[in-house]
Amino acid sequence: MKKLLYISSAVLISGALSAAPCGLNAVRTTLKSWEGDITSLNPSTIASSQYMENATLMGTVASESTSTLQGRTNYFKNFVGTNKAMGVEWNSMNIVDYSGSSVASGVYTFSLTNASNQTNKMAARYTFTLENTPTGCKIVSHHSSAMPVNAFNPTVSAGATTDVNGASGTVGTTNGTNGVATQQPAPATNGNVAPSANGVQNGQPVQNGQQNGFATQQPQTQPVVPANNAPAPVAPVNGRTAPAGR
Repeated sequence: MKKLLYISSAVLISGALSAAPCGLNAVRTTLKSWEGDITSLNPSTIASSQYMENATLMGTVASESTSTLQGRTNYFKNFVGTNKAMGVEWNSMNIVDYSGSSVASGVYTFSLTNASNQTNKMAARYTFTLENTPTGCKIVSHHSSAMPVNAFNPTVSAGATTDVNGASGTVGTTNGTNGVATQQPAPATNGNVAPSANGVQNGQPVQNGQQNGFATQQPQTQPVVPANNAPAPVAPVNGRTAPAGR
């Protein structure tokens, strides 16, 4: 991971300290374990290991959110698909402690290696909400969305940082901003702009007319050809169209 920001804001209510949030170290431990679950390629493990039973998931390429173990399992089964290897790179992370919960947000990049040993990468924004439980710091809400084309970064900066493991690093740039690759639209063909492949279907990036997992279609503009080689009509003058040739 390239960048980490941590803010703690304990809240005092009626003279008593509210339920303690997870805290920096516990959040990092949980998300590092979640990363390990992703590499396992086991949908059941990913969906249950670090999530509370009724945790809400809005997946990177999901059309709806789910708050059940079965729903999360179904999502990760589609996300893993036929890939033989998967990984997560934490490009940035902001952690804030609130009363009773901690929120981690930022950018991560998935690496998806298929059966032909081709590796595709997909950058996405994420927000995890975590709470303390008897079994440790667990995810209660996870929202993820694919990085849009030409995404704007309001906090471009460079310098020494700390990653999810506590190691030092430097903000870098790889065909984009802060180490997050960005895709430019493909050249226009017959009036259509080919969308980028930011979605995943059955574990593979969506291409060929789809963007973020949804089909897209751009209208085509056809030139107007006058019949019988007649001159094109002249633009209206005072609300009237002058006859051609005059």
